[in-house]
Amino acid sequence: MIDREKDKKRRAFLFQTKWFPAYREFMKCYPLNVESLIDEIWKDIEGYEGDYQESNYGRTKSFKGKKPRILKPRISKEGYLEVNLCKKGKSKSVRVHILVARSFVSNPENKPEVNHKDGIKFNCHESNLEYMTRSENIRHALNTGLQKLGFKRSNAKLTDEDVRYIREHYKFRDKEFNSIVLAEKFNVNPSIIRDVVQRKRYKNVK
Repeated sequence: MIDREKDKKRRAFLFQTKWFPAYREFMKCYPLNVESLIDEIWKDIEGYEGDYQESNYGRTKSFKGKKPRILKPRISKEGYLEVNLCKKGKSKSVRVHILVARSFVSNPENKPEVNHKDGIKFNCHESNLEYMTRSENIRHALNTGLQKLGFKRSNAKLTDEDVRYIREHYKFRDKEFNSIVLAEKFNVNPSIIRDVVQRKRYKNVK
């Protein structure tokens, strides 16, 4: 059953974001019919075999129910397309580009992040995706102008992985890894980056 109050809040948030105009235009041409597109390839989603398939175009097909259907993706607050996958009564939200990359993009060096080559987060075709390290991803965003200085949330939470990354890569007055650039990447104030490096915050993270 749809949580109408939750859905109402999600829609209200979506209308206020900068992503909505592009998302609206995208959905006009996003085919929800089950017929395959030209050169479209489908593969079972790992862990959901028999229930869901992902295509190299970034379409997600569900086999749960009386007949197959294409899931309509929603947009996350960061601007990525997401779908819900259900298994044994538990629902999980997954980003579409991650599903495509896992099924169709090789990752011989086992890099942890998936990047959109053209910077368009709605373009989840396999040809537009590549695996990167976090530092490579930051560099790509800066070089393409996708990442710019903006609003910082001083109360943003950092994961242990984030903290380790910051301490490992931070360099004073470095163009790529100074406190301002890292603060933009993790959506916090530069002062928090300095506190993390000086171990005034997250002291328990080794």
